[in-house]
Amino acid sequence: MVAIEVDKEVFNKLKQSYQEKFGKSFKKLISKLHQKFNKEFEENDGDDLISERTIRNFFNSSSPPKMREVNLNYLCNILLDCESYQQAVNQFCSVSNYVKRSWLESYLEHIRRECNSVKVLTMDKPVSLNDIFVKVNIIESIKGRQAELQAIFSKEKYHRELNCNRFGQVVLKTGVPGIEVVKKHHQLMIWGMAGAGKTTFLKYLAMHLPSELCVSENVLEAALPFFISLKKLAENQNKLSLFEALIQEFAKSIPADLTNIKSQVEQFIYDYLNQGKCLIFLDGLDEVLAKDIHNIYKQIDEFNEKYNNGNYVVITCRHGACEYVFKNFIEVEIADFDEKEIEEFIKRWFKNSHNQNKLEQFLAKLEANKSIKELAKNPLLLTLLCLVAGENYDLPVNRYSLYEEAVDILLRKWDATRNIERSKNYTDKLSRQRKLNMLGEIAYHAFIQKPQKYFWHKWEIQEQIRKFIENIDGINKNIEDESQNILKAMEAHNGILTEQAKGIYSFSHLTFQEYFTAQHILESRESILEKEIIKQHLTDPQWREVFVIIGSRLAKADDFLKEIFFYTNEIVKSDELQKMLKWLDKLTNSFEVVSSSWRAMYLTIDLDTDLYIDNEICVDRRIAESISIKLRNINEKNDNIIPTKAKCFIARNLSVIHSFSIDKAYGRNWKLQAASEFIKKRLGIDDNFNIDFKLNESIDLATTNGYLNLGEALKFLQSCKPCYDSSELEWQQWADNLQKVMSGYLDIGYDVKFSEEDAKALDKYLYLNNLLLDCILADSYAFKDLREELINHLLLPKDRIPLHLFGSDMNRNIGR
Repeated sequence: MVAIEVDKEVFNKLKQSYQEKFGKSFKKLISKLHQKFNKEFEENDGDDLISERTIRNFFNSSSPPKMREVNLNYLCNILLDCESYQQAVNQFCSVSNYVKRSWLESYLEHIRRECNSVKVLTMDKPVSLNDIFVKVNIIESIKGRQAELQAIFSKEKYHRELNCNRFGQVVLKTGVPGIEVVKKHHQLMIWGMAGAGKTTFLKYLAMHLPSELCVSENVLEAALPFFISLKKLAENQNKLSLFEALIQEFAKSIPADLTNIKSQVEQFIYDYLNQGKCLIFLDGLDEVLAKDIHNIYKQIDEFNEKYNNGNYVVITCRHGACEYVFKNFIEVEIADFDEKEIEEFIKRWFKNSHNQNKLEQFLAKLEANKSIKELAKNPLLLTLLCLVAGENYDLPVNRYSLYEEAVDILLRKWDATRNIERSKNYTDKLSRQRKLNMLGEIAYHAFIQKPQKYFWHKWEIQEQIRKFIENIDGINKNIEDESQNILKAMEAHNGILTEQAKGIYSFSHLTFQEYFTAQHILESRESILEKEIIKQHLTDPQWREVFVIIGSRLAKADDFLKEIFFYTNEIVKSDELQKMLKWLDKLTNSFEVVSSSWRAMYLTIDLDTDLYIDNEICVDRRIAESISIKLRNINEKNDNIIPTKAKCFIARNLSVIHSFSIDKAYGRNWKLQAASEFIKKRLGIDDNFNIDFKLNESIDLATTNGYLNLGEALKFLQSCKPCYDSSELEWQQWADNLQKVMSGYLDIGYDVKFSEEDAKALDKYLYLNNLLLDCILADSYAFKDLREELINHLLLPKDRIPLHLFGSDMNRNIGR
């Protein structure tokens, strides 16, 4: 057994008793030991329990020596009438370094055990915080952020700036690492929305900040952390002071009976506080009930006044839940997760995944879905997303159900799962359904404005609430006060509506505004409203998610999908656009790859390579790619892939060669080299692109598949192909000849220039095709045959589309 250092006060008591009881006679002491511990003496085969030499050295020492604890227990029993050395320490001396170290090690283990366990929402078992924790960023300058937001709000173009960047929590300044902010400020108030990760951050700090502040491995030199729930402190029946709460928290890990050592523990904590060596994390000021809040404020103020000498005090609170200003506290705000932090959290969550490909696909899908990704900026809702994704590593098909669950968590479940009771006034006035209805009205009336409204002055949002509640039975008096109280309570309780800057409110995430807008339209139960919304806003990208939500929520979406399909095809009724669609139909028939997926692919390639349209056209190519990818995925799922034919390969190669030669003719860098990975993959372009190889491959394909005339024409072109350093004129002439071969034998390479009006119409047409696919893929409930028909008839000229797909209104002008 390892020898331990004896406490000085116990050592002196032992020496004093040794003299008083045994006259410093080691023989008498040994005799008494053998007499009292006879059984142990016999088990020791008659050998002394403590040797003569050990006793002599111990009592002759001028300073406390080291001794095995079992021997100390014998001596303390005989000389001090204590059961053990530990009892002697507790009884006769102030806390020794040994005891301090023992207490601290036990307490810090308790902190690690309590703070490292995370179990929220539908988790069936806790997870380790250290396993999933992602660094927290803090926005230090709240006033600066508010000033920036107010400047944007005051501009007429504020809506355009928002449209370019989907705002959740409006962060205009980049946050800084949270732990660095805490280290800089000894008194800190951290604000944040519901589910922003405030509690998780404090738990992480309790476990890790002591080591960040102290590089020494000696536990006696490190700061002492405390994690205190202000809700539990306020509800404690004994009405503990904050100092008493620290003692109680610390004593939980001390194995001995607290009544015997209470004064020592109090002195121990008191010494740490006076030395400025405590880290006190006060969590959830917003969770304290109104009847208790004044007492909690008072306690925190008095504590800070008394121990403001280097201790760290960090308080967390939801936005809007507290108007009290704590003296000398720096106010900061916890930032939403950014893209890197979302990805890191997901990878940590699925760290034991054995299918990295699926995980990467999940991340790619999330990246493509801006609305879901926006919710993922909130750590709580990101946790929900990971739980929903489960072992399949996939986004939910029905986005409506995900948004509904997210709203329900913030409105009800998050508080309920933690047994948090909020003010009754708010819930008495508005039931859950009334809250949803009110938020739907606010969102909808802002969304139908032109431009759409994302921010409200405080008086505007209160007026909206006032108009809603004036029709609720029981709210007859002081309606202005009621609207103010409801706004304040909604911000503090669930964070769906938040004050983004002084006097400026918005939905905490744009996705919530879209969800409530769709909810209002659906619950209006007026089909005419639905049709009018489609007619007026279908091509507005800001309404995209609203339409997807509506489609996934409808009990029967057949007519809804037909409406979108009708307006999609109405956009391309000009002669030039119909010619383009007829060419696309004819081409895929000629190449024996008749499907909407192949039409989408050729249209996507066309936008970059002059198959039919001049590739200088101003159209969003990413949407065309999206349509092509989605249609191919649908065909793969249905095992309906049409294999690539010889003509497809030849057309692909020649379009690439033609693109290369045109750019050589104009003395510019090859555009396709900077194209998307999707385009380059479909065109067979890599870093080792070789024009001669592509030309030879095309000649071989033409010859072996019976396209002999085409093969001969390509051989001739090969014989007169310019060198890489030939003049631009030579490359232009060669490109013109290649284009003639392409149009003559393959019906490609026309370079048709569209008018500005047709180009805009094509852009909208692609957008609506993509939207229709999103609605179908988002679990819209419609007849299977109808869904398949709509998909199969995408990107066709009007005269190739059956009338019944345009809906039941036969009076429509469908451009026949």
